[in-house]
Amino acid sequence: MRGFSYEQVDEIFSGGERAGEAWGEGLAAARASAGALGARRETSGAIRWSPWSRSSRLDRSGNLVDAVGVAQTESHRLIEYLMIAANEQVARFLEARRIPALYRVHERPDGAGVERLISSWPRWACRRRPCRAAP
Repeated sequence: MRGFSYEQVDEIFSGGERAGEAWGEGLAAARASAGALGARRETSGAIRWSPWSRSSRLDRSGNLVDAVGVAQTESHRLIEYLMIAANEQVARFLEARRIPALYRVHERPDGAGVERLISSWPRWACRRRPCRAAP
């Protein structure tokens, strides 16, 4: 089984590289599905994250010491949207059959925690847009 890196998939999508017959159709279908899922998420009011994410490094005390911007490209969104769709389908399957399952609930962050994060975040790490606490 062959795998592709994010960079290779982006290169294929831009037309700079060929996927090959065995992969071209599947990648095209995945791309179309991810596009439709992304459009559906936007119209349903899902949060649209920045086109950049940060890879961070903490010291032994848990303080942020470094953050590097990582571009979130079409290939990243493709994987993200397909993973979300897979998780939603599993949840529907389990719920319809009343099968107990463990799952994670993302609680709203508390104001103090957000303030701590912002105050510990280096100024240079917030170049893309101002860092603000959620209301």
